[in-house]
Amino acid sequence: MVIEIRTKPKYAAAEDSALLARMRAAGLPLKAASPARLYRVDADWPAGTFKKAAADLLADPLTDDWSVGGGRAPAGFWRAEVWLKSSVTDVIGDSVSEAAAGFLGVAAPRVRFGRAFYFKGAAGPKAERAAARALSNPLIHSFKVVKK
Repeated sequence: MVIEIRTKPKYAAAEDSALLARMRAAGLPLKAASPARLYRVDADWPAGTFKKAAADLLADPLTDDWSVGGGRAPAGFWRAEVWLKSSVTDVIGDSVSEAAAGFLGVAAPRVRFGRAFYFKGAAGPKAERAAARALSNPLIHSFKVVKK
């Protein structure tokens, strides 16, 4: 199950503008850009436990919104995901796994950390290649555009 954490729009201006500037520097004429944090949790938990992990462990209730099951790109946006490859040590995932075990009182799940990026503007194969070059290192990351 994927848990997605996004900074609430009220607090996201600096994060969004930094990503937009980075992508424009990579040659993408975007109108808007927004990042999110992803946690792929491999656990046989009831839905309520995933929600508790998202709301009470991973998200700050004042500054973050969360969703369980992965986010959808808003109308007019496209979405890319960057994940560490399975052969790469994931210290964030390991930390979340330990925290989940302690906080939720469950067996430590396998957790992988990634990022989602929402873009409005330039799209298509050329834009996807430019985004992959700007946001990932092919030696350690997998990059994919999610069509939802």
